[in-house]
Order: sequence, then C-alpha cells, then structure tokens
Amino acid sequence: MILALALLLATPDASAAAPVALRLEQAKAARKAGEGERALELLKPLADAGNPEALGLLAALYRNGEGVKADPAAAMRLFIQAAGKGYAPALTGIGALYENGEGVAKDPAKAVAYYRQAAAKGVADAYHYLAYDYYAGTGVPVDYRESVKWSRKGAAAGSAGAMHMLGIAYDEGKGVAENDAEAAPPVPPLRRPRL
Repeated sequence: MILALALLLATPDASAAAPVALRLEQAKAARKAGEGERALELLKPLADAGNPEALGLLAALYRNGEGVKADPAAAMRLFIQAAGKGYAPALTGIGALYENGEGVAKDPAKAVAYYRQAAAKGVADAYHYLAYDYYAGTGVPVDYRESVKWSRKGAAAGSAGAMHMLGIAYDEGKGVAENDAEAAPPVPPLRRPRL
C-alpha cells in the first residue's frame, strides 16, 4: 500500500509528460503529412516552454520552410538551443546548415565536426551524412572505406540513407568489393542528404 502510494505520488512528471509526448508525435505526423502549419501550431508552445525535441523539430520547420517562411538563421538559433538542452539530432541540423551555407558561412569541415558529435551520441542520420561526406569529399578528403564504415553504422541504426550509401558502395565497388547481390535493387543516383 505504501509502495503504491509512493508510485502514485512519484508520477506527476510522467502524467505531465504524456501530453507532451503525444503533441510531439502529432507534430511529427503532421509534418510527415505535409501539414507544416499544424506541426508549427503543436510545436511552438512546447518549444516556448523549452522542450529540447520541440526546439529541434521547430528548427527543421524553419530550415525547410514548412508551415512558416524559411528562415535559416532562426533554424540555427533553435538548433543551438535544442543541442544545448541535450537534443543530439540538433547537432546534425547545425551541421547541415554549415554544410550548405544556410544562414551561416558555408563551412563543410565544421559540418563534419557537428556530424561527428551527433554520431558519437548515436544519431542515425549523422552516420548517413558522414558516409556521404566521405564518399563525396565534402569537408573531408574522399575516403571510400570511411564512407562504408559510416554507412554500415547508419544501416545498423536503421538509417535508410546510410543503407542507400552502402548499396552505392557495393554497386560501384568503392570501399568494398563490388557485389551486385549486396547492392540490392537498382541504386538511384547519389543525392545530398536532407534534414
């Protein structure tokens, strides 16, 4: 009885977190459905309250102009806030802005440094971005073996982009022995990752 009461008293944060988690999931679903304005409506109050994931997702809306006019400088500010609160995927967002020179001076080497920080925290998209950069020589010298290393890590973490990069490596025999069976179905041309 005392344990049950203690658990009940210890769960206000959990019950308060449930609506936040639900709103985050609703915002992600709205974004995926192309409803940027709805995602913005759901994320703004959470971001204003300092929720790290909401800050990061709101930053992506501003970066891509989803439901709001594209504003890379606002995206950078929000990504920095989110990363400062421990939301590791925001590091990938910061890197992407530096890689493309959006709202900041273009600096592919700085982008790679941010991708490495995100990868060290297990962000699957960071593995994909590093695989791409080592493959294309963006911010680092071309190194197909390093590209394959990051592609494998990303594929293991479930990144479709990293799986794609690994397929390209096997298809072209760059960093690994050419292997059509491992390359999978016809591999479309290489494209820069998008956040």
